[in-house]
Amino acid sequence: FKFRSRPALRPPAALMGCEIVFLCHGETDGDVKNLVDGWLDVDLSAQGAADAAKAGACLDARGYRFDVVFTSTLKRSVKTAWAAIGACDSVSNPLIMSWRLNDRHCGALEGMDRAEASRQFDFSSFDKAPPPLENTDARHPRNDPMYASVPRRALPGSESLKEVCDRVRPYWDDSIGPCLMAGRRVLVVAHEASLRALCMYLRGLTEQEVLELSIPVAVPFVYAMDADMNFVKTFHVDGSLAAVPASPGGFKVCTYSKTCCDDDLVAALETEFPGSFFFANTCSLETAAWCKGADAVCLYIHDDCGPEIVQIFKEMGIKLILLRCRNNDMLDFSACEAAGIKVVKVRDNLVEAIGEYAVSLAVCLNRRLHRASNRTKDDNYMLGG
Repeated sequence: FKFRSRPALRPPAALMGCEIVFLCHGETDGDVKNLVDGWLDVDLSAQGAADAAKAGACLDARGYRFDVVFTSTLKRSVKTAWAAIGACDSVSNPLIMSWRLNDRHCGALEGMDRAEASRQFDFSSFDKAPPPLENTDARHPRNDPMYASVPRRALPGSESLKEVCDRVRPYWDDSIGPCLMAGRRVLVVAHEASLRALCMYLRGLTEQEVLELSIPVAVPFVYAMDADMNFVKTFHVDGSLAAVPASPGGFKVCTYSKTCCDDDLVAALETEFPGSFFFANTCSLETAAWCKGADAVCLYIHDDCGPEIVQIFKEMGIKLILLRCRNNDMLDFSACEAAGIKVVKVRDNLVEAIGEYAVSLAVCLNRRLHRASNRTKDDNYMLGG
Protein backbone atom coordinates (compact mmCIF):
# COMPACT_ATOMS: atom_id res chain seq x y z
CA PHE A 1 0.00 0.00 0.00
CA LYS A 2 1.30 3.48 -0.79
CA PHE A 3 2.04 6.22 1.71
CA ARG A 4 2.60 9.42 -0.28
CA SER A 5 4.22 7.40 -3.09
CA ARG A 6 3.25 4.64 -5.50
CA PRO A 7 4.71 1.15 -4.89
CA ALA A 8 6.36 -1.05 -7.47
CA LEU A 9 3.47 -3.52 -7.17
CA ARG A 10 -0.13 -2.78 -6.36
CA PRO A 11 -1.97 -4.74 -3.66
CA PRO A 12 -3.30 -8.09 -4.91
CA ALA A 13 -6.40 -7.87 -7.09
CA ALA A 14 -8.18 -10.08 -4.57
CA LEU A 15 -8.15 -7.05 -2.26
CA MET A 16 -8.68 -4.09 -4.58
CA GLY A 17 -9.49 -5.01 -8.16
CA CYS A 18 -7.21 -4.20 -11.05
CA GLU A 19 -6.86 -2.93 -14.58
CA ILE A 20 -5.22 -4.38 -17.67
CA VAL A 21 -4.04 -2.48 -20.74
CA PHE A 22 -4.53 -3.90 -24.24
CA LEU A 23 -2.85 -2.69 -27.42
CA CYS A 24 -3.39 -3.88 -30.98
CA HIS A 25 -0.51 -3.39 -33.42
CA GLY A 26 -0.84 -0.83 -36.21
CA GLU A 27 -0.43 -0.95 -39.98
CA THR A 28 1.74 -3.71 -41.48
CA ASP A 29 3.47 -4.17 -44.80
CA GLY A 30 0.67 -6.61 -45.62
CA ASP A 31 -1.93 -3.92 -44.94
CA VAL A 32 -0.13 -1.59 -47.34
CA LYS A 33 -0.33 -4.25 -50.05
CA ASN A 34 -3.91 -5.18 -49.02
CA LEU A 35 -2.96 -8.78 -48.25
CA VAL A 36 -4.31 -11.21 -45.64
CA ASP A 37 -1.68 -11.43 -42.87
CA GLY A 38 -2.84 -14.14 -40.48
CA TRP A 39 0.19 -16.00 -39.11
CA LEU A 40 2.49 -14.66 -41.84
CA ASP A 41 5.32 -12.89 -39.99
CA VAL A 42 5.03 -9.55 -41.77
CA ASP A 43 6.67 -6.42 -40.38
CA LEU A 44 5.17 -3.10 -39.35
CA SER A 45 5.00 -0.44 -42.03
CA ALA A 46 6.58 2.97 -41.41
CA GLN A 47 3.13 4.23 -40.35
CA GLY A 48 2.64 1.23 -38.06
CA ALA A 49 5.98 1.87 -36.35
CA ALA A 50 5.09 5.54 -35.88
CA ASP A 51 1.69 4.60 -34.43
CA ALA A 52 3.37 2.18 -32.00
CA ALA A 53 5.67 4.95 -30.77
CA LYS A 54 2.69 7.28 -30.40
CA ALA A 55 0.84 4.64 -28.36
CA GLY A 56 3.86 4.31 -26.07
CA ALA A 57 4.03 8.08 -25.63
CA CYS A 58 0.34 8.12 -24.73
CA LEU A 59 0.89 5.47 -22.04
CA ASP A 60 3.87 7.39 -20.69
CA ALA A 61 1.95 10.66 -20.56
CA ARG A 62 -0.73 8.97 -18.45
CA GLY A 63 1.85 7.56 -16.04
CA TYR A 64 1.46 3.91 -17.01
CA ARG A 65 4.25 1.53 -16.03
CA PHE A 66 4.24 -2.24 -16.44
CA ASP A 67 5.67 -5.16 -14.49
CA VAL A 68 5.07 -7.73 -17.23
CA VAL A 69 4.17 -7.56 -20.94
CA PHE A 70 2.52 -10.34 -22.94
CA THR A 71 2.65 -10.47 -26.73
CA SER A 72 2.41 -12.91 -29.62
CA THR A 73 5.35 -14.45 -31.46
CA LEU A 74 4.74 -12.36 -34.60
CA LYS A 75 7.18 -9.48 -35.17
CA ARG A 76 4.49 -6.86 -35.82
CA SER A 77 3.18 -7.44 -32.29
CA VAL A 78 6.62 -7.79 -30.69
CA LYS A 79 7.91 -4.55 -32.23
CA THR A 80 4.78 -2.72 -31.10
CA ALA A 81 5.41 -4.00 -27.57
CA TRP A 82 9.05 -2.84 -27.74
CA ALA A 83 7.96 0.66 -28.75
CA ALA A 84 5.33 0.85 -26.02
CA ILE A 85 7.48 -0.31 -23.11
CA GLY A 86 10.45 1.70 -24.35
CA ALA A 87 8.42 4.89 -24.16
CA CYS A 88 7.07 4.24 -20.66
CA ASP A 89 10.30 3.10 -19.00
CA SER A 90 9.39 -0.58 -18.57
CA VAL A 91 12.14 -2.14 -20.72
CA SER A 92 13.73 -4.03 -17.83
CA ASN A 93 10.58 -6.04 -17.13
CA PRO A 94 9.67 -9.41 -18.67
CA LEU A 95 8.38 -9.55 -22.25
CA ILE A 96 6.61 -12.88 -22.65
CA MET A 97 5.82 -14.13 -26.16
CA SER A 98 3.25 -16.85 -26.82
CA TRP A 99 1.80 -18.33 -29.98
CA ARG A 100 -1.57 -18.41 -28.21
CA LEU A 101 -1.81 -14.63 -28.69
CA ASN A 102 -1.13 -14.88 -32.44
CA ASP A 103 -3.62 -13.52 -34.96
CA ARG A 104 -6.30 -15.74 -36.49
CA HIS A 105 -4.86 -18.30 -38.89
CA CYS A 106 -6.56 -17.76 -42.24
CA GLY A 107 -5.49 -21.03 -43.80
CA ALA A 108 -5.08 -21.14 -47.58
CA LEU A 109 -6.16 -17.48 -47.80
CA GLU A 110 -2.99 -16.16 -46.12
CA GLY A 111 -0.99 -13.90 -48.40
CA MET A 112 -3.98 -13.52 -50.74
CA ASP A 113 -5.43 -10.16 -51.81
CA ARG A 114 -8.13 -9.26 -49.32
CA ALA A 115 -10.77 -8.50 -51.91
CA GLU A 116 -10.31 -11.93 -53.47
CA ALA A 117 -10.20 -13.60 -50.05
CA SER A 118 -13.50 -11.92 -49.09
CA ARG A 119 -15.11 -13.30 -52.24
CA GLN A 120 -14.03 -16.81 -51.28
CA PHE A 121 -14.85 -16.69 -47.57
CA ASP A 122 -17.22 -14.82 -45.25
CA PHE A 123 -14.98 -13.43 -42.50
CA SER A 124 -18.02 -12.27 -40.51
CA SER A 125 -18.73 -15.86 -39.44
CA PHE A 126 -17.95 -16.79 -35.83
CA ASP A 127 -17.64 -20.57 -36.09
CA LYS A 128 -16.59 -21.17 -39.70
CA ALA A 129 -12.92 -21.44 -40.67
CA PRO A 130 -11.30 -20.59 -44.03
CA PRO A 131 -10.04 -23.45 -46.25
CA PRO A 132 -7.19 -25.11 -44.30
CA LEU A 133 -3.57 -25.47 -45.36
CA GLU A 134 -2.20 -28.92 -46.12
CA ASN A 135 0.22 -30.18 -43.49
CA THR A 136 2.97 -30.21 -46.13
CA ASP A 137 2.41 -26.56 -47.10
CA ALA A 138 5.43 -24.39 -46.26
CA ARG A 139 3.08 -21.83 -44.70
CA HIS A 140 1.74 -24.34 -42.16
CA PRO A 141 3.03 -23.59 -38.63
CA ARG A 142 4.11 -27.22 -38.32
CA ASN A 143 6.84 -26.44 -40.85
CA ASP A 144 8.00 -23.23 -39.15
CA PRO A 145 11.00 -23.58 -36.76
CA MET A 146 9.48 -20.80 -34.64
CA TYR A 147 6.88 -23.28 -33.37
CA ALA A 148 9.15 -26.29 -32.94
CA SER A 149 8.46 -26.38 -29.19
CA VAL A 150 4.66 -26.40 -29.66
CA PRO A 151 2.88 -29.79 -29.96
CA ARG A 152 2.21 -30.36 -33.66
CA ARG A 153 -1.43 -31.25 -33.09
CA ALA A 154 -2.01 -27.89 -31.39
CA LEU A 155 -0.86 -25.85 -34.40
CA PRO A 156 -3.75 -24.83 -36.69
CA GLY A 157 -3.90 -24.98 -40.46
CA SER A 158 -6.89 -22.62 -40.32
CA GLU A 159 -9.08 -21.12 -37.59
CA SER A 160 -12.54 -19.74 -36.98
CA LEU A 161 -12.94 -16.94 -34.45
CA LYS A 162 -14.44 -19.53 -32.11
CA GLU A 163 -11.24 -21.56 -32.32
CA VAL A 164 -9.18 -18.44 -31.60
CA CYS A 165 -11.26 -17.98 -28.43
CA ASP A 166 -10.59 -21.59 -27.45
CA ARG A 167 -6.86 -21.02 -28.02
CA VAL A 168 -6.62 -17.77 -26.05
CA ARG A 169 -8.79 -18.65 -23.04
CA PRO A 170 -6.35 -21.11 -21.38
CA TYR A 171 -3.54 -18.59 -21.70
CA TRP A 172 -5.57 -16.04 -19.77
CA ASP A 173 -6.39 -18.55 -17.05
CA ASP A 174 -2.85 -19.90 -16.72
CA SER A 175 -0.64 -16.85 -17.35
CA ILE A 176 -2.22 -13.42 -17.71
CA GLY A 177 -4.95 -13.68 -15.09
CA PRO A 178 -2.64 -14.90 -12.27
CA CYS A 179 -0.29 -11.97 -12.89
CA LEU A 180 -3.17 -9.54 -12.44
CA MET A 181 -4.34 -11.32 -9.31
CA ALA A 182 -0.81 -11.00 -7.89
CA GLY A 183 -0.99 -7.22 -8.25
CA ARG A 184 1.25 -6.87 -11.30
CA ARG A 185 0.65 -4.16 -13.87
CA VAL A 186 0.03 -5.96 -17.15
CA LEU A 187 0.17 -4.90 -20.80
CA VAL A 188 -1.05 -7.24 -23.56
CA VAL A 189 0.06 -6.40 -27.11
CA ALA A 190 -1.58 -8.62 -29.69
CA HIS A 191 -3.83 -8.73 -32.76
CA GLU A 192 -7.43 -7.88 -33.52
CA ALA A 193 -8.64 -11.49 -33.43
CA SER A 194 -6.82 -12.54 -30.24
CA LEU A 195 -7.81 -9.32 -28.44
CA ARG A 196 -11.39 -9.80 -29.59
CA ALA A 197 -11.27 -13.31 -28.09
CA LEU A 198 -9.93 -12.01 -24.77
CA CYS A 199 -12.58 -9.31 -24.60
CA MET A 200 -15.31 -11.86 -25.29
CA TYR A 201 -14.07 -14.03 -22.43
CA LEU A 202 -13.69 -11.19 -19.91
CA ARG A 203 -17.02 -9.53 -20.71
CA GLY A 204 -19.08 -12.64 -21.43
CA LEU A 205 -20.08 -11.36 -24.88
CA THR A 206 -22.33 -13.31 -27.21
CA GLU A 207 -21.16 -14.47 -30.64
CA GLN A 208 -22.94 -11.56 -32.32
CA GLU A 209 -21.62 -9.03 -29.81
CA VAL A 210 -18.01 -10.10 -30.27
CA LEU A 211 -18.34 -9.84 -34.06
CA GLU A 212 -19.62 -6.27 -33.66
CA LEU A 213 -16.99 -5.34 -31.06
CA SER A 214 -14.63 -2.57 -32.15
CA ILE A 215 -10.93 -3.15 -31.39
CA PRO A 216 -8.98 0.13 -31.70
CA VAL A 217 -5.81 -0.05 -33.81
CA ALA A 218 -2.60 1.26 -32.18
CA VAL A 219 -4.63 2.94 -29.41
CA PRO A 220 -4.14 1.51 -25.88
CA PHE A 221 -7.38 0.67 -24.10
CA VAL A 222 -8.03 -0.42 -20.54
CA TYR A 223 -10.28 -3.00 -18.92
CA ALA A 224 -11.02 -2.27 -15.27
CA MET A 225 -11.83 -5.37 -13.19
CA ASP A 226 -13.29 -5.66 -9.70
CA ALA A 227 -11.85 -7.72 -6.83
CA ASP A 228 -13.50 -10.88 -8.23
CA MET A 229 -12.02 -10.26 -11.70
CA ASN A 230 -15.38 -9.29 -13.15
CA PHE A 231 -15.40 -6.70 -15.92
CA VAL A 232 -16.37 -3.21 -14.70
CA LYS A 233 -15.70 -0.75 -17.53
CA THR A 234 -13.44 0.06 -20.46
CA PHE A 235 -11.90 3.24 -21.80
CA HIS A 236 -9.16 4.38 -24.14
CA VAL A 237 -6.03 5.58 -22.39
CA ASP A 238 -6.32 8.89 -24.25
CA GLY A 239 -9.84 9.29 -22.91
CA SER A 240 -11.54 9.06 -26.31
CA LEU A 241 -13.88 6.23 -25.34
CA ALA A 242 -16.75 6.82 -22.93
CA ALA A 243 -16.53 4.27 -20.14
CA VAL A 244 -20.12 4.56 -18.98
CA PRO A 245 -23.14 4.85 -21.28
CA ALA A 246 -24.58 8.35 -21.33
CA SER A 247 -27.69 8.90 -19.25
CA PRO A 248 -29.70 11.99 -20.30
CA GLY A 249 -29.96 14.38 -17.37
CA GLY A 250 -28.26 11.89 -15.03
CA PHE A 251 -25.59 12.95 -12.53
CA LYS A 252 -23.06 10.22 -11.70
CA VAL A 253 -20.40 10.00 -9.02
CA CYS A 254 -17.21 7.92 -9.20
CA THR A 255 -15.97 6.94 -5.73
CA TYR A 256 -12.38 5.87 -5.07
CA SER A 257 -10.94 4.07 -2.00
CA LYS A 258 -14.31 2.53 -1.14
CA THR A 259 -14.28 0.58 2.13
CA CYS A 260 -16.88 -1.10 4.31
CA CYS A 261 -17.23 2.22 6.16
CA ASP A 262 -18.72 3.74 3.02
CA ASP A 263 -21.66 1.33 2.62
CA ASP A 264 -24.24 3.92 3.67
CA LEU A 265 -22.67 6.53 1.38
CA VAL A 266 -22.69 4.07 -1.52
CA ALA A 267 -26.34 3.22 -0.91
CA ALA A 268 -27.26 6.91 -0.85
CA LEU A 269 -25.39 7.67 -4.07
CA GLU A 270 -26.95 4.70 -5.86
CA THR A 271 -30.39 5.92 -4.82
CA GLU A 272 -29.91 9.61 -5.56
CA PHE A 273 -27.61 9.29 -8.58
CA PRO A 274 -28.31 6.08 -10.55
CA GLY A 275 -25.37 4.96 -12.63
CA SER A 276 -22.74 5.99 -10.06
CA PHE A 277 -19.83 3.56 -9.69
CA PHE A 278 -17.24 2.67 -7.08
CA PHE A 279 -13.66 1.37 -6.82
CA ALA A 280 -11.67 0.01 -3.88
CA ASN A 281 -8.57 1.33 -5.65
CA THR A 282 -6.99 4.60 -4.57
CA CYS A 283 -6.97 7.44 -7.07
CA SER A 284 -3.63 7.66 -8.89
CA LEU A 285 -2.23 8.41 -12.33
CA GLU A 286 -3.11 4.84 -13.30
CA THR A 287 -6.72 4.95 -12.12
CA ALA A 288 -7.72 8.60 -12.59
CA ALA A 289 -9.20 8.01 -16.05
CA TRP A 290 -11.55 5.37 -14.61
CA CYS A 291 -13.88 8.23 -13.74
CA LYS A 292 -14.78 8.69 -17.43
CA GLY A 293 -18.55 8.96 -17.64
CA ALA A 294 -18.99 10.48 -14.17
CA ASP A 295 -19.74 14.11 -13.34
CA ALA A 296 -18.06 14.08 -9.92
CA VAL A 297 -15.40 12.10 -8.06
CA CYS A 298 -15.50 11.28 -4.36
CA LEU A 299 -12.02 11.09 -2.80
CA TYR A 300 -10.62 9.95 0.53
CA ILE A 301 -7.55 10.98 2.51
CA HIS A 302 -5.10 8.67 0.67
CA ASP A 303 -6.25 9.56 -2.85
CA ASP A 304 -3.77 11.48 -4.99
CA CYS A 305 -5.14 14.59 -6.68
CA GLY A 306 -2.11 16.53 -7.88
CA PRO A 307 -2.00 18.79 -10.96
CA GLU A 308 -1.62 15.91 -13.45
CA ILE A 309 -4.61 14.06 -12.03
CA VAL A 310 -6.68 17.24 -11.92
CA GLN A 311 -5.93 17.68 -15.64
CA ILE A 312 -7.10 14.12 -16.30
CA PHE A 313 -10.29 14.83 -14.33
CA LYS A 314 -10.88 17.91 -16.47
CA GLU A 315 -10.40 15.91 -19.70
CA MET A 316 -12.80 13.24 -18.38
CA GLY A 317 -15.49 15.87 -17.83
CA ILE A 318 -15.37 16.02 -14.02
CA LYS A 319 -17.05 19.13 -12.61
CA LEU A 320 -16.95 18.45 -8.86
CA ILE A 321 -14.63 16.79 -6.31
CA LEU A 322 -16.22 15.51 -3.10
CA LEU A 323 -13.85 15.08 -0.13
CA ARG A 324 -15.19 12.62 2.41
CA CYS A 325 -12.45 13.48 4.92
CA ARG A 326 -11.50 16.55 6.92
CA ASN A 327 -8.46 17.30 4.75
CA ASN A 328 -6.33 15.91 1.93
CA ASP A 329 -2.78 17.20 1.58
CA MET A 330 -2.48 15.36 -1.76
CA LEU A 331 -5.13 17.56 -3.39
CA ASP A 332 -3.97 20.62 -5.31
CA PHE A 333 -6.68 23.23 -4.75
CA SER A 334 -5.00 25.75 -7.05
CA ALA A 335 -5.00 23.25 -9.93
CA CYS A 336 -8.68 22.50 -9.30
CA GLU A 337 -9.53 26.20 -9.38
CA ALA A 338 -7.58 26.67 -12.63
CA ALA A 339 -9.38 23.68 -14.17
CA GLY A 340 -12.79 24.98 -13.13
CA ILE A 341 -13.44 22.00 -10.84
CA LYS A 342 -15.18 22.78 -7.55
CA VAL A 343 -14.16 21.05 -4.30
CA VAL A 344 -16.56 20.44 -1.41
CA LYS A 345 -16.30 18.44 1.80
CA VAL A 346 -18.84 15.81 2.80
CA ARG A 347 -19.24 13.80 6.02
CA ASP A 348 -16.07 15.15 7.64
CA ASN A 349 -17.40 14.15 11.08
CA LEU A 350 -17.57 10.45 10.19
CA VAL A 351 -16.83 8.29 13.24
CA GLU A 352 -14.37 6.16 11.31
CA ALA A 353 -12.54 9.27 10.09
CA ILE A 354 -12.13 10.48 13.66
CA GLY A 355 -10.86 7.05 14.68
CA GLU A 356 -8.43 7.02 11.78
CA TYR A 357 -7.06 10.43 12.73
CA ALA A 358 -6.67 9.42 16.38
CA VAL A 359 -4.90 6.12 15.78
CA SER A 360 -2.60 7.63 13.15
CA LEU A 361 -1.53 10.30 15.65
CA ALA A 362 -0.98 7.69 18.35
CA VAL A 363 1.16 5.46 16.14
CA CYS A 364 3.09 8.40 14.70
CA LEU A 365 4.14 9.39 18.23
CA ASN A 366 6.40 6.34 18.10
CA ARG A 367 7.68 7.37 14.63
CA ARG A 368 6.11 4.29 13.05
CA LEU A 369 4.75 6.07 10.02
CA HIS A 370 4.46 2.95 7.86
CA ARG A 371 2.36 1.21 10.51
CA ALA A 372 0.14 4.26 10.82
CA SER A 373 -0.48 4.18 7.07
CA ASN A 374 -1.13 0.44 6.87
CA ARG A 375 -3.35 0.25 9.92
CA THR A 376 -5.57 3.16 8.95
CA LYS A 377 -5.94 1.81 5.42
CA ASP A 378 -6.97 -1.56 6.90
CA ASP A 379 -9.58 0.19 9.10
CA ASN A 380 -7.64 -1.04 12.15
CA TYR A 381 -8.26 1.51 14.90
CA MET A 382 -7.51 -0.76 17.86
CA LEU A 383 -4.80 0.56 20.18
CA GLY A 384 -3.37 -2.94 20.51
CA GLY A 385 -3.02 -3.28 16.74
